[in-house]
Amino acid sequence: MEFPESFGDFYYPDMSGKGKIMKKISIILLVAVMLLGSSCTTIENVKGTNSDGSPVWTKEIPYSNKFFYGVGSARFQVDRNSQKAADADAKANLAANIETTIDAFTEVSYEENGGMLTSFENMIRETQSITLRYIKIEERWVAPDGTYWTLCSLPAKDVAMNLELDANEYRNKLEREMLMIEREKLDILKSLEEMEPFLVSAAEKLENGEELDFAESKSLDDLQKILDSVEYNGRKSLEETVDEKYSSIAEAVKRNRDSIHSEDLKNRMLKVLEAKGYDVE
Repeated sequence: MEFPESFGDFYYPDMSGKGKIMKKISIILLVAVMLLGSSCTTIENVKGTNSDGSPVWTKEIPYSNKFFYGVGSARFQVDRNSQKAADADAKANLAANIETTIDAFTEVSYEENGGMLTSFENMIRETQSITLRYIKIEERWVAPDGTYWTLCSLPAKDVAMNLELDANEYRNKLEREMLMIEREKLDILKSLEEMEPFLVSAAEKLENGEELDFAESKSLDDLQKILDSVEYNGRKSLEETVDEKYSSIAEAVKRNRDSIHSEDLKNRMLKVLEAKGYDVE
C-alpha cells in the first residue's frame, strides 16, 4: 500500500531507538534432582501411629522409593472448611516437595518478538495444575483439638508420565497459538485492504484542508494502531512489514513447539528418578 507523501511523519514515525531488538536466547538443558528423602524419615507403614495415638505421618513426612508424599493441616470453626483447607495444604506441600526435588530445564532456542516468550519453564508453570489432578488423598485424621490433617501421595513414576501428558498439552496450546497468530495477520491485511479507499480520500481532504467524515477519521486511527503494533518504519511496504512481523512470531512459537518431545522427556525423567533410587516400575 502506497500513501501520499503529504502524510509525512504521521504515517512514517521515527522509530529509531524505539524498536525492540530481536534476541535469540539459548537455554542449556539441565536436569538436576536433589533427593528429598535425605531430610525425611523413611516410614514403611504410613498407617502406623505415634505414642499419642496420632498417625505417624503427622510427625514426619513419609518418604519411600515409590511415592512422593505431602502433609497438610488446618483448623477452622467450620469442619468442612478445615478439611478442604487441610487437603489443599497437603497438595501444595507435595507439589513443593516435587518442585524442590526436580529442577528441570530444556534446551530451547526462542526469540523475543512482540512479547512472545515461550520455553520449557513456561510449560512446567502452566501445566502444574494438570499434574496436581493425579494426587491421591491417602488418609485424613482429626486431632483432639479439632485440627484436620491430610496425607496425600503421587507415585514417583507418575511424575514422568505426567510430564509426558503436560508436554502434549503444551504442544496443543502452541498449535492453537500458531493458528491465532496466522488469523490475526490475515485480519490485519484484510483491514488494510478495506481501509485503503478511506485513507486515500482522507489524504486528499487533509491536503485541501477539508474536514474528514467519521469513516475517514476512524481509518486513520485504525491505521495508526496497526503502525504502532508492527513498529512500522517505512523501509518496506506496510503489508510486507505485517507479514514479516507475524511470520516471525509464528516461527518462534513453532520452534518452541518442536522442542517439546513428550516421549523423550518422560524417558529422561524416568532415568533421573531411577538414578536417585526411585522405583518407577
